[in-house]
Order: sequence, then C-alpha cells, then structure tokens
Amino acid sequence: MHCDKVQELFSELHEETLAAGLRQAVQSHLDDCYECRADYEGFVSLFGALGSLPKVNAPAALSEEVSRRLDHAIWEAKQKAKPGLGWLRLSIGGIAAAVVIGVAYVSIDRFQTDGIEAGYGVPVSKAEFEVKMKDGNPVLILNPKSETTVKITENGAVLVEEVVQPSSLREYQLNRKGERPATAWIQVGDRKPMVAIVPSGTSNAGAGAFEGTLVEGLKAISEGFGFVIVANVVDDPGTLQVDFTGLDLNEALRSLLEGTGYKFRATNGLIEVN
Repeated sequence: MHCDKVQELFSELHEETLAAGLRQAVQSHLDDCYECRADYEGFVSLFGALGSLPKVNAPAALSEEVSRRLDHAIWEAKQKAKPGLGWLRLSIGGIAAAVVIGVAYVSIDRFQTDGIEAGYGVPVSKAEFEVKMKDGNPVLILNPKSETTVKITENGAVLVEEVVQPSSLREYQLNRKGERPATAWIQVGDRKPMVAIVPSGTSNAGAGAFEGTLVEGLKAISEGFGFVIVANVVDDPGTLQVDFTGLDLNEALRSLLEGTGYKFRATNGLIEVN
C-alpha cells in the first residue's frame, strides 16, 4: 500500500472504522514505514490535543464567512494546480482545515558552527534512544524513561544542551554545513559520547593512505565513500596506520577496525560503529 493512501486513512484508523482487512494492511505499512509511522503518531497527538480544547460558541456569521473564504481558497488552488498530480484534492482538504481551525506549525530551534548545524523540534518516534537517517542527515531520537540531559557539540562549540523530561519525545537533527566533513559529539545522560561524522558530499573516490586516530580514520572513510558514520568510541586505540587505496567501503572499515575491538554494521541508511 502506498504512503499517500495510508495517510488518507489516518482518521478512519484512529476512529477504528476501517474494515478488518484494510486495517491490517494499513497497520502493516505503518510497522514497516518509519515516515508514515511518525506522521500517524503526530496525527494522533494533534487529534488528542484538539479534543482537549474547551468548547466555544461559534459566531452566528461563521458559517457564511467560512464558506466565502473556502470558495476563494479553492479557486486559488485551482489556478495553481498541476493536472494529473492528484495534488488538488489533497490541497483543498488542507486548505479547508486551515480555514476552519487554523494550523499551528512547530518551529525547530537551530544552532550551527562552520561544520554542523543542529536543531531540535517535533517528536517522531517512541524509541528511548536511537539514531536514524532523515533527508540524508543523521537524526538522534530520544524518549527517556527518566530525566536525561542531552548535549551536542561540534568543534568545541555547544550546539544543543538541555534536560529532557521522562517520556518527552525529542528529535535532534544534524545537518552538514560547509565544504569539509564535520563531526558532532553527542552525549546522552551518563553514556559515553558518540560521534556523528557527516561527509561534505557524496564522493565515491575512496580513501588513500591514512595515519591518525580511530575517529580521524572514520572521518577519512566517511568523506571518501560519502557515508554518514555514527560511532560509540569508548576507548580510542591510539595512532593507526592504514592504506585504504583500492579498497571498497567494507574492506576499508574492516582494515581500520581490525584489532581495535570495534565492529561496524550498515543500518537505517548509515554506518554504525560499536
């Protein structure tokens, strides 16, 4: 089932009015699709928030005013619509909702240095702690069971530092800034800091001879192969010497990590090193 169709059925799914077979198909899609699952959780939260609002008596002329504005909004949408894209029907529904109740958008507070831009904003998942890829950049998702601090730094500059309350869903986005690969150190609670390395581009040129620390080696691989790497480096093994010339991504990572006790895996669109 396509994402657009699933999102059209959010209301029926929440109100439990879908037929059993269709409900199972929608739920199966949500189990597999991170984006739709996040959108549905946001829909449920918004639905609950709206339901808690106090009831007010509408002005006598509201119906006429809404009809007038809606007619005008639909006319404007038709002027801008592109034939064959199925956009008009969805847009009109969104316009109607905005006209009747208004739509509040949650802004994302952002911080940046020359290398990484970090922002925190809307919740997207119920996982206690995980890192995923979104729009080509790593995203830290946090939903702690107890009060937890989170701190993100880059090049010595503090990008994010705050206390997250229990069951408070938070999403921290790390976006690349500048022309060089950037590293952002992330510390959650008492855990050892982990590093997120974001390449400056999508190079597939590979890497050459290398000498330096483990993190610097991961940075060279990230830049050489165009992959985001998130690493939990508890103990840096010291200076490493590796020649990456002619190696593919897997071979380069194995060569760098050999004898260090660390392992890697590809997951959620990024490389994890633990």
